[in-house]
Amino acid sequence: MVKKDCVMIEKSVLLVLLLLIGVGVVFASVAWITQGGTSFSFNETDSQIYNITIDITDVQLKNVTRVNITLPTGFTFENNSNITNVSNVPNEAVSVNFSSIGSILSWTNDTIVSLINSSQLTLNQTYFAFNATASTPGTYNFIVDVILTNGTTITTSNVSVIINDTTAPTAVAFVSPGLTTQGANLSQNSIPIKITVTDEGTDTGKWLSSINISLYNYTSAYNVTYLNSSLNYTLLNVSSTSSAFINFTGLADGDYMINATVNDTQGNKNDSIVLNITLDRVAPTLAFSCDHALVNVGDTITCTCSASDATSGVSGAVSYAINPSTTSADNLKAYCSAVDYAGNNASTSLDYTVTGSGVAISNGGGTTYTKTYVVTDEQFIEGYTKQVKKNEKIRIKVDGKTHNVGVTGLTSTTATLSIFSTPQEATLSVGDERRFDVDADDYYDVYVKLNKIESNKADVTIKSIHEKVTAETIAQEQQKQESADSQAEEELESKNLTWLWIVIIVAVVLIGVGYGVKKKR
Repeated sequence: MVKKDCVMIEKSVLLVLLLLIGVGVVFASVAWITQGGTSFSFNETDSQIYNITIDITDVQLKNVTRVNITLPTGFTFENNSNITNVSNVPNEAVSVNFSSIGSILSWTNDTIVSLINSSQLTLNQTYFAFNATASTPGTYNFIVDVILTNGTTITTSNVSVIINDTTAPTAVAFVSPGLTTQGANLSQNSIPIKITVTDEGTDTGKWLSSINISLYNYTSAYNVTYLNSSLNYTLLNVSSTSSAFINFTGLADGDYMINATVNDTQGNKNDSIVLNITLDRVAPTLAFSCDHALVNVGDTITCTCSASDATSGVSGAVSYAINPSTTSADNLKAYCSAVDYAGNNASTSLDYTVTGSGVAISNGGGTTYTKTYVVTDEQFIEGYTKQVKKNEKIRIKVDGKTHNVGVTGLTSTTATLSIFSTPQEATLSVGDERRFDVDADDYYDVYVKLNKIESNKADVTIKSIHEKVTAETIAQEQQKQESADSQAEEELESKNLTWLWIVIIVAVVLIGVGYGVKKKR
């Protein structure tokens, strides 16, 4: 019974010893770095040598079958840069390459088979060195697996790698709804600015730190005044893409420049372009004059006009007529206008009067008119009455276009009128009412009535109308024309006959006088 108990105790002790040995094997393996402890710190995109030492205590070399080093995502292994140095081997050191499959670098014990049979050789402080490049800043861990012959895997991931951000923020740009046009000229007192920026950031929250937007006012390239209305945005631990907006208001006219400086939390800095803006809310100044003291129909008026703008400058040519119209007697205006680059428009005018005296001008039907009576739109609508001599005319406007009604013939009972710019002739008897379509739209536009004729003047009334032209109205107008023509012919024949009798009587008188004188002699 005692013997049996002793056997059981021995088995239990043996089992405990085996467990302790196993635990010792499992927990005796660590991975650490020969250069400065347990972490690396390198800059992004630089090729760096990583030297990882495997320290396995109390484990014979022949009990290790494989060592795997897994690289984090974003790391690129450089082919043929890896090497393993098996140190602490009595009387010799062995350097061999290890293979890479994807992101895993692997060393196997088979590569140094000649050492496996050496008694009590240990894999103690053996380094695995290789070159790799990291593309993205951040903090990472290398996973190191040591696989023993009994299938046990000892894993450690406490090899810390810090990749520093050395890339400045990018895409620093002026975007809408802020101003984006270089050299813009604006008629306003504000400058809205929005800046966007991108930074690659890190997985530890190290992104953009700040955006500083500055506004300067300057009168020349070498005389710059800083405005206190600049703005600094603090953007700690924000996303990789961010923006800042400010609207500088209450600004005076002048030239301005704006720029932005962006910092990330790693101290990398980038600047925007310098945006130049001109504010101008004042229209150009005009200098306008014409030599128009006394103007008759047909005279020449000469005008000059110039423009100046102290801030944005005058855009394009100044608009004005060098020689305003004098083709008809009227109270007229001459105009001048200009616009600056900020869109401010300036305009002015001068009044001048063209009288009917002086050189006469010809209009419509070859008739020479010596005087023009100008009818306003209000007078035309209400009805305008005027006594007009032969070779005088009345000027009206229909739908903004100028037309004239001139008297070209006059008897004691009839008046012949010429309506132009589209020439139309009409003879009216006293009391006649006539209608005229002056723009060929099948509607009568002008109503004329011959009220009376006295003192060699036709008393006429002119009025604006809008009446449909029909076959019936055309017939009526033709009948009136025929009647007036007939009356005018009869009056002319009567007048001619009267003159004939006068001539005969005068001739008879002269013959009689001559006969009497001869008889006295």
